[in-house]
Amino acid sequence: MTPLRLFDPTAGTLLVPAPGEGDGWWAGAPSRADWRGLRLITYRLRAPRPRRGYAVRIGRLDRDRIVDLYEISASQIASPSLERACLVPRGERLLLYLSSVDRGDGRWRIDLLTADEPAGFDPMSPRTVLSAVSTGTEGVKDPVVVDSGDELVMYTSVALRAGAPDHGTGDVFGTGSVRSATGMARSRDGVTWQWLGPVLEPPSDGWDAYETRISCLVSDDLALYDGIARAEDNYRERTGIARRGHEGRWTRLTTAAPALAARYVAFDGDRFFWEHELPDGSHELRVAAPDITLDAATLR
Repeated sequence: MTPLRLFDPTAGTLLVPAPGEGDGWWAGAPSRADWRGLRLITYRLRAPRPRRGYAVRIGRLDRDRIVDLYEISASQIASPSLERACLVPRGERLLLYLSSVDRGDGRWRIDLLTADEPAGFDPMSPRTVLSAVSTGTEGVKDPVVVDSGDELVMYTSVALRAGAPDHGTGDVFGTGSVRSATGMARSRDGVTWQWLGPVLEPPSDGWDAYETRISCLVSDDLALYDGIARAEDNYRERTGIARRGHEGRWTRLTTAAPALAARYVAFDGDRFFWEHELPDGSHELRVAAPDITLDAATLR
């Protein structure tokens, strides 16, 4: 395997501080996009229950700071909570994919908003592009969209049934009644998606036996993924490495232990962005250039 350049999760530069002190106050779940000369970033803000994920912001990167351009609140799209979003340039338009909880059945879904500028999204008219019903799962969220030229590929966090699903909390991923895997979909226009099913599933045991959620691609055939051993570790994921294999499926390389103590990593080809846990349980958004090299021997 070609040596992989990663980052030191204990270092980096602070981009967005935690919005409060203590467990449940989180800034993070980033995505990056370049559009018309602008270096854009999205990130999510969360408060402790019952408020949860209350906003997604779109900002412009100015060196090591974010200039906020727009905010979408959970109340504007009538959802109890928002999670990771993904901003995708497509021609002259911007596509924004939002993770939201359906107020009716408490299951995660992915909604689409479109605009011709970063502050032009209308949160009052979301279009659901993937749902628990359309994927035949117990919930789908956290889109990571890759432009492969003639089509878009979306990797998502998907809840696979492992018992009697518990949607009472509005977040089945943290209940232990599902397995949290990565699913895949394809689209030519970014609006209509073909669901292809799971492509990276948790093993029967180990540090990532409950969750294997692709967070970003670092090359055409290597991805970083979030993993935890059990549902009780939800929100304290660590980062593993996976390689693309046959028919688009992914194989875990970090089978013995995670590679990094970070979650929701994004990569734009030059720098890594991630959600960093602080000692009091709050999370902040950090950025760093690659400064650690891993090779195949490290991953055995």
